[in-house]
Order: sequence, then C-alpha cells, then structure tokens
Amino acid sequence: MKKQLTALIAAALMTFGVCAFAAPAALAEAKTPEQLEQTNEPLLTESEDGSMIAYPVSPAAANRPEAEEPENTAEPVPGETESAEAAEKAMTDAADETLTADASGAPDGGHAVADASGDEPVFTTGDVPGITAPSEGTDPNNIASSVDLVIDMEEHPLVVDSFAVVELYSPEDVLLASASEWVGGITERIVLHFDTPEYVLGQTFKVKLVSGLNWLQYYDTQYPPGSVFYIDTYGYYDENGSHVTGNDFLMTGDPLFTRDVVVYNEYGMMDLSPKARLIDGVTYVPVRQVAESLGLNVRYDGRYNSVAVSIGNKAVAYNINSPITNYFGTDEMMNGTTRSIGGYVFVPVRSLAEAFETGIEVLDFIDHFDVILGESQVVDDYYDSFYVNRMGIGSKTNYLVWVSKSEYKVRAYKGQQYKWEPIGEFPCAIGAPGTPTITGQFDYISRESAWNYDTYYVGPIMRFYNGYALHSTLLYYGGGEYDGRVGVQISHGCVRLHPQDINWLVDNIPLYSRIWVTE
Repeated sequence: MKKQLTALIAAALMTFGVCAFAAPAALAEAKTPEQLEQTNEPLLTESEDGSMIAYPVSPAAANRPEAEEPENTAEPVPGETESAEAAEKAMTDAADETLTADASGAPDGGHAVADASGDEPVFTTGDVPGITAPSEGTDPNNIASSVDLVIDMEEHPLVVDSFAVVELYSPEDVLLASASEWVGGITERIVLHFDTPEYVLGQTFKVKLVSGLNWLQYYDTQYPPGSVFYIDTYGYYDENGSHVTGNDFLMTGDPLFTRDVVVYNEYGMMDLSPKARLIDGVTYVPVRQVAESLGLNVRYDGRYNSVAVSIGNKAVAYNINSPITNYFGTDEMMNGTTRSIGGYVFVPVRSLAEAFETGIEVLDFIDHFDVILGESQVVDDYYDSFYVNRMGIGSKTNYLVWVSKSEYKVRAYKGQQYKWEPIGEFPCAIGAPGTPTITGQFDYISRESAWNYDTYYVGPIMRFYNGYALHSTLLYYGGGEYDGRVGVQISHGCVRLHPQDINWLVDNIPLYSRIWVTE
C-alpha cells in the first residue's frame, strides 16, 4: 500500500508541474562502454527482478532481498482508516486524470503538461519515446530525473556577451528540455541543468548546441551550433558499496569573441591607434600609419573625398565609402570598401600591400591574427634610384645636401639614411682649378648673413668646413648680380648658387645637416 501511495503522490506532483531531481553523487565525464571496460568501471545490466545494477559488485549487493515492511500491530485511531482510504482514492483519481489528460503538447504521443511559463513541455511519468522508465523493481539508486552539463570556458581576450543555449533530446528526437546561461569575459564555467522524466541510469540522451558558443567539445570532438551528439548516463556500486551516479557531463565550451589583429613591419610590432580590425572577414588598417611605416606618402584630397598613397610618380587613390580604387591610373574593384571610422581612414591591408609589392603573411592564432608586413619592393626600387641612398649617406638631421662637382649641381633631400627623397635641385659654380672645392662629408656648422668685399658681397652663407661654404653668386651692394655665372669652375673653393636658390636652402636646411661633396 505504501508503495502504491508513493507512486500516486509522485504522479500527482508531476501533474501540477512539480519535479524532484536527484543531486549528482559525483562530477565525472560520462564514459562509453569501451572506456568503462578500460578503466574497470562497472557496466549497467539488468538483474532478474528487472532492476538496473552495475558489475563488478559484491554478490550480496547484487542479490540483496527487498526489505520487508514491518507488520503494523498498532490499533487504528478512530477515523484514520476512512481518512487514509479517502486520501488514497483522491490520489488515484488525480493519477487517472493525469494519465488520461490531453497530451497534444507532447511530441510523438509522449505525456506532457504545459509548464506555467509556457517555454517548454514538462513530462509526466510515463512512456516518452526513447526513455527507459523505471519499473516497480528498479533499484532506486539507479533512477534519475535530471541531467547536468558542466562546461568549462576557453579563455579569449575579447569575449562577446551572449547566452549559451543547449537542448536535450531523447534518442527518438523528443525535445525534453532547454537550458541557457549568460557567458561573458569573466565566465570560467557554466552549469546547464535539465529536468527530465524519470529514467534508469544507462539512459542515452542527445545534446544539441543551439547558439551562444562557437562550439562544445565532448571528449576529443568539437560540435558547432546545430550539431547533435550523444551522452550516456551510468550508475554503479563501488568497492565500498557506495552508489556512483553518472548524470553529470564535463565539457569545454568556446565563447563568442572578436579577433584582435596585430600588425608587424620590418621593425617589429606596430603600436597602431586606432587598432587594426577584422570587418566582414577583411583585415583593415589605418592607412596613414601603416603606409608611412612602409616609406609611403599619404595625402587626403578633399575634392574627391579620397586618400592618395604614393611614392615618387606611383600613386594609389582610395575613394572613401567605395570599393573602387585607382591603382596607378587604372580604376579597379577592391576586395572591401575604404572606410572612415572615428575620423580615421581604414583600407584593406592586403590591397595596400599588394599594390606596393609588400610581402604579407597572416598567422592565425585562433583568438587573434598576426599580420606581418615585409619591405615594399616598389619603395625599395624608388629609394635605390637615388645615388645618396645607394651610398648609404647619413645625416644628424632629416635633411641632406649633396654637391656634385662634375654635374655642377646642388641637391637637397629629406628623410633618413637609405630613404632620402629629393626636395630641391639647383645649378652651381665650384672652385677654380687652382683653388678646387674640397670633397668629403661635412656638417653644416654655421649660418652667416654675408661676407663683404670692396665692390660686391656674397650671402647668405652656409659654412661647412673652415672657410668653405655654400653662398650666393657675387652681388652688388645696390642690387643685382655682380657675377652671376654658374656651371663653371670659378670660385676660391666655395660653392656659388643664384640668390633665390641659396635663400631656399637657408630657409629649409637646418644646422648640422650633412653636406656631402663629391667630384
């Protein structure tokens, strides 16, 4: 009678949406039968009385008789018998109503009662397709009514807040329950709890990752959203006679995250601000910072809302908010769109690299990309076209002056060693054969306004070694050139330039710049 009453109470509780669940006895990864054999853990099997037990267990434990109910010798209290009978009848009626209730909400004819929240079906005790329900003789320790997934999260620096949603199914594809948990940058572990119809341990379930994670890993396999995999519960008695319940499953989850992009050039990692980023599968970089690091020039053209990246006479024009890009005079469709983000212009890094023949290598480290840029062949060829770069001439400033006596030329450069660009070129006169201009590398050490003589003067003066200097042609005090000849050997050793040319040099070349004089 007590057993029948207990079953009826349980049925009534399920009718009103109340579901008891057993707390797991131990947290463990579920094991396949082959793995259980390898670890000597027992397999579930059915005993003669129909209950599920696990071997190896002691023969006494396997065949222990069911405890007999003690005989009730107490005198009944007046009215107690009638009350008990009335209660039993009420429970029986409730159970009958449960079993005959409309089961239209249960898939494939299973028994379900609408949950108060309306989110998912709550199954009553009964036949759910694919679920082995306990029988009267089943060992109570081998009965469970829940499943837990314990998911440890992979670490990523840029985790996107989301909700991990997972569904639990019977082997016959009946949806039993759905669970979700918030996942963010601080999440290390989540536990998803699923209430199920009562089942006998050894039951197989299907798990489906719906959304919120890149994948779930169970043993050595990763399952992306939409995929389904099996889990197997288990139960057994250990060597001490304690029951071990296996309805907890340890897994690994990969949260949603954005991928950082780290850019390197020939000098090392670039400290880009704003940072490079991945947009629609294309890696974008702030064009000015990256282009200038490659030795390229960058200029915004407001007339066309475009950015021109150039070196020498070669230029690429990126049209903002358009994929159409002009490569060295020819319009082409780019893989991506030139974008303006926060006041900065971003372009696809591969477009920039390939246009200027820059080596590019992309390394995928799962949570970020390393973009490694080499030297630009176009830039190298351009700089190598200048003799000062091929000779490796350096300067204490970002400016250099080269006097070529054989060409009667003075050339000015801006940049740095191996990467000088010409900014000016002027004709000159040099020392006469008897008073030649000195050759070598010198520093511009003094700036003077004029050197005065009886009938003329010269100035301004850029002195670079003792009495040697660059200065103007001979000038009248009252104005005009006393002797304006250039392209000849005529001076006492100085380098003469037209007044407008020496004035430009004085205005643009800072003190201590290198003066390189060659034959």
